[in-house]
Amino acid sequence: MEVTTMLLELYRSAHGLGVGEFEEYALSLTRRVLGFDTAIWGAGLLFQNGRVAPHAVHMHRQPQESIKRWANLNVMDPVAKLCMSQPGRSIRFHAPTLFAKKSASPMRDYASRYGRQSYMVCGVRVDGQTEMMAWLSLYRKNPDAQYTIAEQAVFSQLMAHLHQAQNMSRAIQLHQTFDDSGSDLRDALAICDRKGYFLAGSNVAIEQIKREWLSTNGTRLPESVVESLKGTSNACFVGRATCVQSKMVGDLCFLRVRPRTAMDSLSERELQVATAVARGWSAKVIAKEHGIAPSTVRVHLQHIYEKLGIHSQAELAALVAVRAPKPTLAGLPAIREAG
Repeated sequence: MEVTTMLLELYRSAHGLGVGEFEEYALSLTRRVLGFDTAIWGAGLLFQNGRVAPHAVHMHRQPQESIKRWANLNVMDPVAKLCMSQPGRSIRFHAPTLFAKKSASPMRDYASRYGRQSYMVCGVRVDGQTEMMAWLSLYRKNPDAQYTIAEQAVFSQLMAHLHQAQNMSRAIQLHQTFDDSGSDLRDALAICDRKGYFLAGSNVAIEQIKREWLSTNGTRLPESVVESLKGTSNACFVGRATCVQSKMVGDLCFLRVRPRTAMDSLSERELQVATAVARGWSAKVIAKEHGIAPSTVRVHLQHIYEKLGIHSQAELAALVAVRAPKPTLAGLPAIREAG
């Protein structure tokens, strides 16, 4: 496949494939330009001690255990550090040569075990504010099938496009996940990995998080939010002035950041009742749905109106729509910050 044809198809596919699906298809296109047996596409941080911490990682024909084993060996691996110190430049390696010394035998054995004999690596900065790098490693099992200088040059060109197309794919899915239907909050969106480091995000979302949590520099969610959102696919974290809604999509956490509203003062049960009433459900139907008495529903509704300072179902429906415009995110358990 010609590079131009491959790039056209790459950007086309960014508009219609989900997280993971896009990466797999993009790698299948890449294989037709640069042959490889396996690949790893991910992001990570380089620490001062030389350790590289992989975060969001897509494994292509590589077992998950390989990345865990590498995490224990990567201080010995010069490849990651070279890649992350030279963003935008692809680097090619021959494992039997690179790890020929006796002291490098653990890396040599590791490369042999997982079929990483001849390979190329290229990384690019996720943005200009963090030390986060996105990288792609292409591996060949045959140690004699070494990558050429020409292939290395092509890979450097392709990596920039692969990264941009991946960002496009994620941004499209992010907006589809939080379809605000014209709300002025539609731009306050971001994506982070499971450790809370931002991989993409609007300035509106990042600045709002920085104002709420002065301790963060805008490169990572505060630790309190990260811990609260762990282990749940959908959640809503309510801070003093900010609300962060999250939805796990594969290995990524999609975020919608908005100012805290009066609706966030409601309890979980009150929020369930408010959402149902806003949809036009009767007290009898709500009671049956949640296993409570209709009179209890009416008491909840009275408290809801008092807390929100409203007097009608229409006013309630408007507030519910602003807080959770996408039905699948309505009624999320709210995790509130102490104080």
